[in-house]
Amino acid sequence: MKKISMLLTLFLVSISISVLFTNSAHASTGEEDTALKIQNILDKYEMNEPFSDEDTQYLKENSALNNNITYIQNKGDVSVFSVSKKFFTGNNKTLALTGYVEYDNGFGKNSWNFYMDAWDTAGIKRNIRAEVKIDCVGIVNFETGAIGKIYNNTVSQTSSGKVDFLTLNKSDSFTGLPMFVYYYPKATFDGVDLAGEFR
Repeated sequence: MKKISMLLTLFLVSISISVLFTNSAHASTGEEDTALKIQNILDKYEMNEPFSDEDTQYLKENSALNNNITYIQNKGDVSVFSVSKKFFTGNNKTLALTGYVEYDNGFGKNSWNFYMDAWDTAGIKRNIRAEVKIDCVGIVNFETGAIGKIYNNTVSQTSSGKVDFLTLNKSDSFTGLPMFVYYYPKATFDGVDLAGEFR
């Protein structure tokens, strides 16, 4: 009975708090600081390692308040299945990218489709790499309720030589119950990073 109660609690928590988060190339200084701190928190822990109380509190307070959030599931809307498609763009002088993340989750199965076009608007050929990093946060200790990183992956596509246009079209999936999902899309042109901003 205790296991069923814990699973039911975890299920309700995971479907009531779903956050898609991105780093933003155009965020204000305060938003950039928050986005950077969240990314630093996620990067300093190993998979399934419980976050400190301080880091847990920071994530809970700032993930939902940060303007870089691209999707928050309505907390009053309990749904077994959830599908979302969010678009992002980025540009800097002659470098540009556009794309989307499609997220489908239900009953602990999470699947994503990622699409990105990255190009040089002046037609200059470069070594281009397009990628989207995913971080999922959820409960890692059912006895204490501690949260931590439960999934992390980066999907990418790299040009084979110098090109002026590159397309990433990949999918990914994992089974688990994330409370927060963060995305970091970016393209790299000859070593110069361009971040995608969700709109």
